[in-house]
Amino acid sequence: MAGGDIVRDSTSNTVTLQEPPNMVERKKELKRRYHRKKKVRKLKLKLAGTTVEADRQMILGKILHLSPEWKPAPAATTGAPAAAAN
Repeated sequence: MAGGDIVRDSTSNTVTLQEPPNMVERKKELKRRYHRKKKVRKLKLKLAGTTVEADRQMILGKILHLSPEWKPAPAATTGAPAAAAN
């Protein structure tokens, strides 16, 4: 078996798999990571849909609190593309 002990409870006649403590911590870490990713996706959708600058700043603050390294995408320009500097 890949990690854990099988424990039989004789009073209730059940069998359970007890995971090592480091696996429990890993599951908690993964749960936090997945939840954070889901929350950031939701906030990005909300950010894309808002037009009020105060709301944008509030949502950006929440995103940066969850993911400090994240940078917002530059605003799309409607004019001609800028010439590449050589």
